[in-house]
Amino acid sequence: MCCEFEEMAIQLARNAQRAGGANSRLVNSLMKLIEHHDGGLPTLAERFRQGGLERQLRSWIGTGDNLEMPICAVREALGEKAYHRLARRLDLEADEASAILAEALPHAINRLTPNGRIEEPRPRFSGFGIFSRLLGAH
Repeated sequence: MCCEFEEMAIQLARNAQRAGGANSRLVNSLMKLIEHHDGGLPTLAERFRQGGLERQLRSWIGTGDNLEMPICAVREALGEKAYHRLARRLDLEADEASAILAEALPHAINRLTPNGRIEEPRPRFSGFGIFSRLLGAH
């Protein structure tokens, strides 16, 4: 159950969202973290599906309005380890991260899916891999 503090955090996050919206630094940073995480957006999307957020996820990927992400579902959908790692990398306090991520994640996922679908993650560039092939090392 969401508490009074979380409701206040929701309001603060919404105010911040209105100021920065989908193009805020937080959303941009979140997009980079999602893109560079092993498995990228497909892995994150699967976590949301398993967490019962399929309907919300489809709205963020699609071209219509984005449904809200329930604050109380953020931690569960991400898993404790990923939740704390994400909060730390975004420089958020663990107890306020749920409200902020509930506002930012839909924007980040929406921007990562401009064609209305989840693309497979691009392979990471590895200069070493290219050089080792050039030198004949496998």
